[in-house]
Amino acid sequence: LTMITALLFNVIFLMAEVKNQDTPLKGNWDFKLQQIWEIDNASDYVLTQIFDLQEDDDGRIYLLEGKQNKFLVLDPKGKFLYAFGNQGEGPGEYKMAFSFFLEGPYVIVPDQQKVHYFKKDGTYVKSYNLGGMAFLRTPIDEYRFLRVQENDDEKVNLDKLEIIDVNTMS
Repeated sequence: LTMITALLFNVIFLMAEVKNQDTPLKGNWDFKLQQIWEIDNASDYVLTQIFDLQEDDDGRIYLLEGKQNKFLVLDPKGKFLYAFGNQGEGPGEYKMAFSFFLEGPYVIVPDQQKVHYFKKDGTYVKSYNLGGMAFLRTPIDEYRFLRVQENDDEKVNLDKLEIIDVNTMS
């Protein structure tokens, strides 16, 4: 009986009249491309791999360009202002930056085993060595971050969500 009911339902469903004629509720479809914003230029930098992009409270756009490992800063109209940051292992240099946070007066860059702080004008401020506390996910404030500690044992699901304070290293 259930097989007959399912078959009858499918026949009725497939033969039902389609009422949606692909027309919007208000107006008409308009798929014309429109330019809403453009970058004036980015000095000598070519934008090929944008890993992250954020806007600060003043409307400035911060781009992390992955191919050149630079932060590029643009004004709200897309005009290039300045670039900062370098790949490396020295003070203010990062090994592998894939994301960043705009928090308070800082551009905060999580890195392998470290987190770096720059002022929004690109001036290097300080770094914290996190040791085994890597993989910061999101800031709570300037010095506290959420971190996911992943469990390597596939049989037990004990992933932990932790709050890491870089000032106290706890």
